[in-house]
This record gives sequence, structure tokens and C-alpha cells, in this order.
Amino acid sequence: MINEDRKLQYWNHFTSKTQKGFRPKNITDLRLGQIKDHILKDALFWEDVLSSAETNDKAPEELMSSSDSDYQNTRSKFWVTIRKKIEQQSVESNKRYQNFKKR
Repeated sequence: MINEDRKLQYWNHFTSKTQKGFRPKNITDLRLGQIKDHILKDALFWEDVLSSAETNDKAPEELMSSSDSDYQNTRSKFWVTIRKKIEQQSVESNKRYQNFKKR
């Protein structure tokens, strides 16, 4: 299990202003703020993103200096998984809206 401090370290690192250039288009600060609590509580998200033991044992800055390829892979998995979560929430929200309109 990945501890809460480590999750927050990676969240803060990858969503920081210095990392904004690596963020996929259309993922805004506002949207990230809306899903932050959900993502931080999602154990499967973090198991997927920080799956390697080396990644789990290091802060993002340590990983970046020790293994650039592992760091880039982790950053990529983070953003791909964030995008999937946002898309899932959008689909679920649309379904709820459509069901509401049918009433």
C-alpha cells in the first residue's frame, strides 16, 4: 500500500506549475482541483501509477535524479490515468443527466 504522504508528494509534483508543460491539453487547474480528493483516495490509481517498488520508495525528485526513464514513465502513467478518470466521470455524469431528463 502506498502511504498518503507519498501520494501527495507525487500529486503536488506532477500538478505543479513547473510541470504544466507535460499536462495533457484540456486538463485545467480547476478540473484537477475537482478530482484531487477522489484521486488521492483511489488506491488502484496509485498502484497503477507507482507500481514499481523503486518508484514507491522514492520521492519524485529522487526518482528524477536516479532514473530519468522511470521518472518519465511514472509521469506519463500519472497523466494517462488522470485523463481516464476524468473521462469516466464525464460519462457517468452524462448518464445521470440523461436519466434525470427522462423523468
